[in-house]
Amino acid sequence: MNANISDTQIVTKTYSSIDRRLNRLLSQKAALENVMKLGDTSKRRARTRTLIQLGGLVSMSGLLDLVDIQEGDDLQLDIISQDKSAILLGMFLTFVDSHVSMSASEKDAFLKKGIRHMKLRAYKNIRG
Repeated sequence: MNANISDTQIVTKTYSSIDRRLNRLLSQKAALENVMKLGDTSKRRARTRTLIQLGGLVSMSGLLDLVDIQEGDDLQLDIISQDKSAILLGMFLTFVDSHVSMSASEKDAFLKKGIRHMKLRAYKNIRG
């Protein structure tokens, strides 16, 4: 009879040991999932920040005025605004198609023009 109690105790201890290891592994898994989630959140926030900055550049460029897009227009749900955004996208695509590769001198010319525009805009904002 003592052998049976002893076997039961061994089984109970083994089960407890396995259960502790399982809990430890589940805890480690949860910690890793949180780290991965934070990484995804960080990437998503960085992407969102970049897209917002690109929107600012598009606005600064005057392209929105050219296609009559107003700040606050819903470019997805409003049919008229959808057409305006399609025109803007077409403009982007036409530019990309015609500039599949850019020489260093072209990039430099765009850089200088962009810097001049940014400085002029900052100056106008300061002057009121």
